[in-house]
Amino acid sequence: LTGYKSDGDPETYEESYIELKKFFENSLDVFKHELGMILYPVLVHMYLELVYNGHTEKAINLMKRFGPEQDSYYREDLKKLSLVTKRDHMNGNELADTFKSNQFIIRMSRDTLSLLKRHLNEKKASVLLNIIQEHLYFDMYEGVARNKSQIDATSGAVGGEAKRQDNKTKVYYGIPKAPDIQSLAAPVEDEEETGDQDNPDKPKRKKTKKDP
Repeated sequence: LTGYKSDGDPETYEESYIELKKFFENSLDVFKHELGMILYPVLVHMYLELVYNGHTEKAINLMKRFGPEQDSYYREDLKKLSLVTKRDHMNGNELADTFKSNQFIIRMSRDTLSLLKRHLNEKKASVLLNIIQEHLYFDMYEGVARNKSQIDATSGAVGGEAKRQDNKTKVYYGIPKAPDIQSLAAPVEDEEETGDQDNPDKPKRKKTKKDP
């Protein structure tokens, strides 16, 4: 569990989460729902980091205060996670291991992500920055930020939203890293199946684009 070895001041975790919530709540409606997607994974990793470093009481208080606020599709996982109250409990715990070993994928528009980066660079909250840089990946896209119903349609999985390997970007402290945007155009089909219309029982064969 090397991802939780950095032991920040346990007093700052709750303060950092409250600050993040205020930023989310005070944001424009068009960005609010996408920004809200980071609240759940940040809470989980704050909890696990506190547990790992022996601050069980702080971890439990954090989860009791903010766990009930999370979306309903995360409630069952949070209930299971709340049983992990000691570092030893994390060994072999499937849920804790999944969060530690995999970045939580969040799909976010370019404008929303820029707003988040600006906030993080201004606040310089080390606990929050470390968690976001180590454990979150942002699948950035061009276009208007999604609304709540669109987000709910793809959310709820343990690891976040479905991965799109070609378009993930980390949030870095300081000058924002230029996004690595690659073409997501659909690949051209190289071959297609054809059949003998006069003899439908005859097995289909592969025909390449080079065939006449």
